[in-house]
Amino acid sequence: MDSWFQADTVIGTGRGALITAMFGAGWLGWGLGNAKAFNGFVGPTFGFSALFLFACSKYLIRKGRLLRKQCPAVRTSTPPPALKWFLLVAMTEVIAIALVAMLANRLHRADLATDWCAMIVGLHFLPLAKILRAPQFSFLGILMILW
Repeated sequence: MDSWFQADTVIGTGRGALITAMFGAGWLGWGLGNAKAFNGFVGPTFGFSALFLFACSKYLIRKGRLLRKQCPAVRTSTPPPALKWFLLVAMTEVIAIALVAMLANRLHRADLATDWCAMIVGLHFLPLAKILRAPQFSFLGILMILW
């Protein structure tokens, strides 16, 4: 297997873990805050877990960069086409979340915004499963939509 491919895979995994962990922590923190569930145990546990996931993600990214430095070959290929589709799905998700948040406010039902946003996040995992060749994302997306 090509060293550049291995390095890019490690870096991509680290970035994916970082994005997922931080958005997940934000989402969970939002829910815990709305439920007024932060206390002397939940708050520090939440904070430590988020910092731990952040540190592990950064570790993977650094390991990938070290692998890349060890590779003697110069990378000549262009970015993978999956990146274009990933960015399209992510931008569509952001726009859809903004639209449902505005709709929930217009309907004076801000309580529905979180549910609708969660459904959109679940929906976005369905195309990501194919783009990232991770079939488990389909299962995760379906579970999020149903939840």
